[in-house]
Amino acid sequence: MRVAALNKDPSKVAYYAAHMWDKAVDQIDRWPQNKVGWVDRRNIYCLPWSDFPRSLEADVQAWLDQSNDEDIFADWNPGLRRKRITRDKRRYELQRYASALVHSGIDPATLTSVAVLTDMEHVKRGLRWLRDERFGGELTGGLQNIAIAIANTARWHVQVDPAHQATLNEIVKRCASNDRGMTLKNRVRMEPFKDPRLVLRHLDLPEKLFDTASRQPNAVRAAIQAETALSIAFLTWCPIRIGNLRKIEMERHFLRERRGRKQRVYLLIPADQVKNSVDIKFELPPLVVELLDRFLSDHRPLLAPLRSCFLFSRRAGDAPIDYNSLALRIKKLLRAELGVDFSSHNFRHLAGLIWLLENPTGFEVVRRLLGHKAASTAMDFYVGLQADAAHKAFTDLLKTYRGDDHG
Repeated sequence: MRVAALNKDPSKVAYYAAHMWDKAVDQIDRWPQNKVGWVDRRNIYCLPWSDFPRSLEADVQAWLDQSNDEDIFADWNPGLRRKRITRDKRRYELQRYASALVHSGIDPATLTSVAVLTDMEHVKRGLRWLRDERFGGELTGGLQNIAIAIANTARWHVQVDPAHQATLNEIVKRCASNDRGMTLKNRVRMEPFKDPRLVLRHLDLPEKLFDTASRQPNAVRAAIQAETALSIAFLTWCPIRIGNLRKIEMERHFLRERRGRKQRVYLLIPADQVKNSVDIKFELPPLVVELLDRFLSDHRPLLAPLRSCFLFSRRAGDAPIDYNSLALRIKKLLRAELGVDFSSHNFRHLAGLIWLLENPTGFEVVRRLLGHKAASTAMDFYVGLQADAAHKAFTDLLKTYRGDDHG
């Protein structure tokens, strides 16, 4: 007798059923012309700009456009020309904050300008809602970043009075997390990788995935698996941020040169495209070069048109692959293959861990590898990870004093 079982992800099944029905409505003349539609029931609190008065989005954009001006002598200028990635981040933080005000009970129609957002009662109300409803009652880096966005906007765009600005600056300090460096969640994620056997499986994974992709009967699925595997290879051997990974351009960011019979391939990303304004330069190991060439010849033509300049491209070829889509694929694959909960950003933490386990005092190498400007940043993030290695080194030293025969 056949027994029906509950599906582990019914919302996904419902989504695809509704999606396929609506697609049939559009493409099949005789199909019943009643669309099902689909309501996204995920707990997404950030409202679209269309939910606010047009004047608010225009005011936010005017502020961000000012910060892109080249005139370093302008009265409003904070002294640094903001990069595109920073402006986009500030825009999103203000959008999250405005959404929090709405969820806290403020009528969105009253949020007509940036000056309204920086009203002190609004600031306290919005940040309290974010702390309690979105950050679990904790002070986090995300909360402080939103507070910083408010304070900077108040200072340079609204130009509030000194007393108002001083209060906002104090709120920024109060929003700071007590934990410096790596979060507890990420430290927990690193623990399994103190086992060298798991590290070896991790290092072998991209090549294994390419091999299994070659036996995949569906060519497009094989190409997608190879694309994810190549992403993992890059993040492992060249621990860059996924934001830079997805925007790699083949003609712009790769340098191929030959020295004798040996080809060398470099990944070069200029400082103005990097979060902390530090140039990225990695020589790709032969394994990664081999996987890169296999992907370009066998798989990428199935995923993007030849005209696309991006290594990891959207299927239309007009933009890099979606950030969340790539990150989710990497996370799911690592969970399935290695049994670990591991995000795309954790590759940078893993690089620091692997080095420090063998070199407990090697913070300067980690700083240079990950592109931190200050040695203190590397120490704040990784000082706890190398404790086991430091203890082992100390124990080995004591054993040396006692003699090997003492065990």
